[in-house]
Amino acid sequence: MNDDKEEVLDKGDAEEKQDHRYLSFAEARAYVRRLGLKTQREWFAWAASHQRPPEIPKWPETTYTEYVDLKDWLGTRKVYRSFEEAREYARSLGITKFEEWKALDRKKALPADIPKNPQDYYKGQGSRRGRTSLAVRSLPISRLKKPGRLSDPSG
Repeated sequence: MNDDKEEVLDKGDAEEKQDHRYLSFAEARAYVRRLGLKTQREWFAWAASHQRPPEIPKWPETTYTEYVDLKDWLGTRKVYRSFEEAREYARSLGITKFEEWKALDRKKALPADIPKNPQDYYKGQGSRRGRTSLAVRSLPISRLKKPGRLSDPSG
């Protein structure tokens, strides 16, 4: 029994010591992002494989306090323009109806950094009574306003 207990302690000590061999969070995340993994399945397959160097933890969420989530770790989180920049883009198109915005989406004519459903992504920004202007189908996109300010109905 003593041998078993010592063996368990040794494994625990080895794992604890192994943590000190990991790259810093920023270095490890940059390394992982360069791999081009896109999904949780791809990450788990790679992390469990012999391709993963010992300097990269299999479970980054328990290793790094800076860890946010897998999308951040892999670099697959979409980054969109700020509300103000998206509003200016919408205004530059001269769109006045929500249906026109959705038509652009169906044609795949929106840039990658503009959300397909801005009323969801920017929810609460540029809002009246807690709703983003795009969520109200009768309001033109060009009347989107800054958060906390009412839009001028005259345009």
